[in-house]
Amino acid sequence: MKRTRAVKLAIVGVLAVLMPALVRASDSNAGSSSFEIKMPLGIPIELWTYFVPNDNPVTAAKVELGRKLFFDALLSADGKISCASCHDPGRAFTDGRKVAEGIDGRLGTRNSPTLLNSMFSTGQFWDGRAGTLEEQAKMPLTTMNEMGNRSLDEVRAKIAAVPEYVRGFQQVFGGPVTVDGFAKAVAAFERTLVSGDSPLDRYLAGDLNALSESARNGLILFRTKARCGVCHVLNQNFAAFATFPFFTDGIYRNTGVAMNFTGFNALADDGQHPGCRRLSDAFTAQRRADCALLSRRQCGYAGRSCSLLR
Repeated sequence: MKRTRAVKLAIVGVLAVLMPALVRASDSNAGSSSFEIKMPLGIPIELWTYFVPNDNPVTAAKVELGRKLFFDALLSADGKISCASCHDPGRAFTDGRKVAEGIDGRLGTRNSPTLLNSMFSTGQFWDGRAGTLEEQAKMPLTTMNEMGNRSLDEVRAKIAAVPEYVRGFQQVFGGPVTVDGFAKAVAAFERTLVSGDSPLDRYLAGDLNALSESARNGLILFRTKARCGVCHVLNQNFAAFATFPFFTDGIYRNTGVAMNFTGFNALADDGQHPGCRRLSDAFTAQRRADCALLSRRQCGYAGRSCSLLR
C-alpha cells in the first residue's frame, strides 16, 4: 500500500506541470457557466486544478446545486440531518463532537473530520475507505448511524420530488436526478472548501514576522530533531508545484497513541475497508487543514487520538 501511494504521488508530481494555470471548466453534458476560484496564499491554483477530476469539472451552477444539497436535511431518513450537521461551516466543517451523531441521536465510532482541503487527500474518511469525494458523498446516505436511508434510490426519489432540484439537475447535467449527479454536485461544492493564508503560509512566502520566535524555533524542531516531518511532510510530494503544503504524506500508520483505549482493536479491524484491516493501517497523518483551526481539538479515532493543536 505504501509503495502504491508513493508511486501515485510521484506520477502526479510529474504530470502536474501539464495542468493549466487558470480554472475555467464547463460540464460536458450541459451548458453551464464557467467557474473561477481564487486560491488562498499557500495553495497554488495549479495544484487545485490538478485535483479536479476530468469527469467532474467544477462549474458555478454545479457548485450552487451541491451547496443546496449539502445543507438540505431532506437527505436524511428523519429529515433532520444534513451534510452540514456533521460538517458545520461555523465549526470549520466539523461538528465539534467526540464522535459523530446521526438520526435519532445515533452515535458513530469516529468524529467528523474537517472538509477543508479534503480534496487533496489520498482517501476520504479517517480510514480512507472512499477514494474520492464523489464516493464519500454517497456513503453517509445509507449508513444507519448517519442519515439512515434504506437505499440510495430512496434518496434519489426524495430529491426528484423537489422541482427546484429537478431544474438544477437538468441545467447542470442535462438530465433527471441521479445519485451519481448528487455525488458530483456535492463533491464540486466541497472542492471550493480550501484553507490557507495561515501565519506559516505568510512566513514561507517571505514575511519573516508572520511567526513568533518560539514558533520559528518550533518549526525547526518539527522538521529536524523531533522528526514530526517524517509523517507530516511539507513541500515534498509535488516538486513540480514546489509546494504541497498539507503536512501529510497520505500514508496510513499506527502511531500507538490510542492503542490502550477500550475498543481500539475492534475499530482498527472493523472491516469497513480492506486497507484498514491491520492496526498498522489505522491512521493517516492529519491534513494541513487543521493548522488553520487553532482553537479546535481535532480527535479522530473514537474521539481519542488527538492532534497537537488543542
